[in-house]
Amino acid sequence: MIAVIESAYIPLTVQQLWAELGHFGEVTWHPLLERVESIGNQPGALRHVETRDGRRQVERLDEIDPEQHLYRYTMQTSALPVENYVGELRVDELSAQSCLVTWSAHFNVTTDDEDAEAEAIRNFLRVGLDALQARYHA
Repeated sequence: MIAVIESAYIPLTVQQLWAELGHFGEVTWHPLLERVESIGNQPGALRHVETRDGRRQVERLDEIDPEQHLYRYTMQTSALPVENYVGELRVDELSAQSCLVTWSAHFNVTTDDEDAEAEAIRNFLRVGLDALQARYHA
């Protein structure tokens, strides 16, 4: 199983950032996503995602913990050559006015090029976190 972990420092309180990131269906802040449709913010909720390059996937919310400021999800269907994909988005307080967002993914690759697929997922996570950093450091 491959693990990809990316993080970003954000100069907001954990409560402020969780208010934006803590809803499973609200990932419109990610610049590589064209459309996201989701109903609900409880375990079992599904989000349907379409990327700007036309790839589609369905993700299921498995766990959400507002007190710990995290949610975990699994990829149900995807054009990516991965299986057993589990993602986690977490916001941890660093100080009264700053936090660390960590986005991780664990998965198996179903092609012979594990490095390329891991790098593609790492890039996707990084682009999203870089967009958040740019938004709050401007």
